[in-house]
Amino acid sequence: MGKTASSCEVIARETISMGGELHKPGSRLLFPADEAQRLVDAQAADWPAAADVPAVAMSKPSGIDLIATIGQAMRAIDPAEGVTPEGKASLYALAHHLGFEVTAEERDAAHAEFSGKRDLFTAARKHDFGDPLLNAIRDLDPVAAANWTQEGKPSANALSEILKRRVDADERDEVWVKYQKAVAELVEKK
Repeated sequence: MGKTASSCEVIARETISMGGELHKPGSRLLFPADEAQRLVDAQAADWPAAADVPAVAMSKPSGIDLIATIGQAMRAIDPAEGVTPEGKASLYALAHHLGFEVTAEERDAAHAEFSGKRDLFTAARKHDFGDPLLNAIRDLDPVAAANWTQEGKPSANALSEILKRRVDADERDEVWVKYQKAVAELVEKK
């Protein structure tokens, strides 16, 4: 049904106002569970099809990992549909992309960190990290969906393909943290 403990995703059957924005029929929206149920009961929205629901709930990272994850998600959001009039990623679009809710403060921190001045790939494009796995992440196409998980991490399969060896999720997670820190240090030096 697209539900999590605190919120549920629904698909609008009619235009729905949310957060001061109007969402067209067919839009995917995230509401508190009771409000989502009310909208479905009123036939204003439907639950997503079971095939559309992720099999595993995403866990929300913390600290710099959260800010970097939000920064990556901001890159993937369609600017024509998922951006507020102020030019920031909408909280709904971030939640939909990441699989967990993001506060305005968290979004604003990521926006301040990554918007306009830099991103995890531009800063690192020409840098040799001296580690094949870090360089493989650097070389991933940042907009190719197959290269990234729903959490905004590099796909272990994509990395395995580049390196011609198996990269498991644990190794990927460990090196992803190292990559983000290394890029942050590069940016600080500029």
